[in-house]
Amino acid sequence: MIRVGRTFPMALAIATLSRATSAAPDRAAPSADAASAPPSARAARPRVTTTIASESSVTVVYSRPMRHTLGCGTKGFGAGRAGTIDGYETNVSSRYYTSTDPDFDEMWSAAWEASLNGDCSAVTFTFVHGTAPGSYPLQIARVQDESGNSLEPDPTTVTVTVVDSAPPG
Repeated sequence: MIRVGRTFPMALAIATLSRATSAAPDRAAPSADAASAPPSARAARPRVTTTIASESSVTVVYSRPMRHTLGCGTKGFGAGRAGTIDGYETNVSSRYYTSTDPDFDEMWSAAWEASLNGDCSAVTFTFVHGTAPGSYPLQIARVQDESGNSLEPDPTTVTVTVVDSAPPG
């Protein structure tokens, strides 16, 4: 569920998702080997459930609390801990969030701050400069939930729809 208010302003729109790869089919009951595996290996992997975007911010919502650097419910920037949804990387080859659209990708290289929701299942990035309204591909790679499970699929590609947030003129 997405809460509208302080965390997600009404002016933002929910984007539709498209997967670069198809979802895995339902699996049969786990084998004896799977039943003896550690809990993180048996757990379903996290997914991106939705994105919300305006010209200068993008929120990515995950299916469960994710690994993070900042405290849940806080904002700022963190770096160093691998696999975090709020980790800031300037090197395009190691960034968790990239795009094949050059303008949208350039925006990701100039993030201002990250904000986590209260249970760390969503992150909002605010950018130094924004981008024009439209639909853009966003690839998310190597982020993990709190148990160390990677995304399903990893990498995941979603379509972010940026809406015009300016008042009508």
